[in-house]
Amino acid sequence: MKDFNLPELFCEILTGLSIVLLIVPILDIIEVISIHEFVKNAKNHISITDLMVLAFVSYLLGIIVDGLCLAIGEYKFDDLICSEKPTDHEKKVFWSQVELHVLSYRDRQWAFYTCYRNIFIVFIPCSLLWTASLALSYGTIVALIALTLFILIEIGLILSMKVLLPLYYLITKSYTIEEAPNAVCQDS
Repeated sequence: MKDFNLPELFCEILTGLSIVLLIVPILDIIEVISIHEFVKNAKNHISITDLMVLAFVSYLLGIIVDGLCLAIGEYKFDDLICSEKPTDHEKKVFWSQVELHVLSYRDRQWAFYTCYRNIFIVFIPCSLLWTASLALSYGTIVALIALTLFILIEIGLILSMKVLLPLYYLITKSYTIEEAPNAVCQDS
């Protein structure tokens, strides 16, 4: 059985919440519920049970989306972020020498990278749907403000991914450095 991992749980729920953010403007555009009603109901009638159900549903959605985004990542998306993957030799050396605490750190880096990647991928259609929904409900200015915020979030996610994925790869690569496994972390 796999150990409980709080960062992974958090990342799955956060990814699932991004899917919920994707569903809300769809419901508004097809006129099932308006954003006004959604916000008013959420503000006035939310309970702890509702939050627990939202967290559970978000977790399940996050697991599904994580699988889909992993496939997208393996199909060249991750190469756009960082093309310097560890070689087979570097992987073999890493797995033969890795300590448990290093593996835990590496897994945490991967959890956060995949979380940011998943949110980045989901926010592309989300930004378009929210822009359309807000344009219909509030006008062009509000929609453009929301689109600008989404673009800024996407830029932040890209910059974060460009730091985390090379760091994740560097952990594996560091075991093939001749001096010592910790040489990467030492100042030159």
